[in-house]
Amino acid sequence: MAIAAAAADDRSLNSWLVSVVRRAAESPGTPDRPGGDPATPAPLRGGGHSPRP
Repeated sequence: MAIAAAAADDRSLNSWLVSVVRRAAESPGTPDRPGGDPATPAPLRGGGHSPRP
């Protein structure tokens, strides 16, 4: 999908990815969630630390 989008934009994949990330960083809100609603992090269980193997 990304390769096709880059080709359609007449760019290298790397150049296309840089432009996509730049646009995402500059745009307000979060485009993947309706209304730009910020994602709520899941609560941590226990002490909040991962157990060591």
